[in-house]
Amino acid sequence: MTAAAAQPTIVRDEATGTALNLPPGWERVDLPGTQLAIAGPASQAAADGTEFRPNVTVIVAPADPDADVAVLGTQALAGATVVAEDVQVVAYDLALRADGDPGRRLEFAYQAGSVPLAVTQWVYVHAGTVSTVTATCAVALLAWSQPFVDHAVAGLRLSGEDR
Repeated sequence: MTAAAAQPTIVRDEATGTALNLPPGWERVDLPGTQLAIAGPASQAAADGTEFRPNVTVIVAPADPDADVAVLGTQALAGATVVAEDVQVVAYDLALRADGDPGRRLEFAYQAGSVPLAVTQWVYVHAGTVSTVTATCAVALLAWSQPFVDHAVAGLRLSGEDR
């Protein structure tokens, strides 16, 4: 993927207004329980013998009026440790958006059947909602997929944002 892209293609959930950039060669997919989901090309998924496509999903839920992103991030961290056995947490830190809104970023890896997966998850509270953005790929595709994930998340628009 080249660094210079004329105009990014944007995919948007009309109900919440949440949006992501759509990386070249990726497509929007329907994934129950998410407001927005995009996935890498199927041909890349099989290149290392796996059947898992790199993807980015967004889940938007109403936030309590006193929602605290630090608490929600800690809950995401706790949840990650129970998704599977032998979860390896790589990082948990502050994630500042371009507008300065604080969030939390969590990176972890785990084994899903025969496929080791790498996950990066961001949690943000904005305009009365909690948005959880999750990028997942096979560990073998991490270096390949990272520029595409960065491109997708660079276009993140949360519910209620006009930018």
